[in-house]
Amino acid sequence: MIRHIIRKEFMDMVRDGRFRWCAALVGVLLLVSLGTGWVQARNAQKELTAAQATARDHWE
Repeated sequence: MIRHIIRKEFMDMVRDGRFRWCAALVGVLLLVSLGTGWVQARNAQKELTAAQATARDHWE
């Protein structure tokens, strides 16, 4: 019985246009945040490499 209620509520939610818009918005925001995080990680790696090279030059 509870499965029928859960299924009905889920189907009602999926059919509602607001749910689709919200799900699409969350997906877009997820992709943007992943892209931004990837760019920041790449920049941090470049800075680390440059700092290590500078430290190596100072040491030598």
